[in-house]
Amino acid sequence: MRFGTRFMRQADVLALFSEDAPQIDRTYLSDQDKQAGEYLIGLTHRAGMRARFDALGNIVGRYEAAGPGAPAAPRRR
Repeated sequence: MRFGTRFMRQADVLALFSEDAPQIDRTYLSDQDKQAGEYLIGLTHRAGMRARFDALGNIVGRYEAAGPGAPAAPRRR
């Protein structure tokens, strides 16, 4: 379980962003929801991705191409 311990640690941190601790409760666009999103965006940045919130509050992340105008990689199935 190379990544299992790290994954569980990150899940434990996400659980802290709750409106009703110790239960995990985050209402859409609440302060806790935004804080959890910022935490996830930080993780994606540390992984070398660009990430942001879109107009609906979703997190959108991607790896940028090495050069401008590069084609997008095909989706894997």
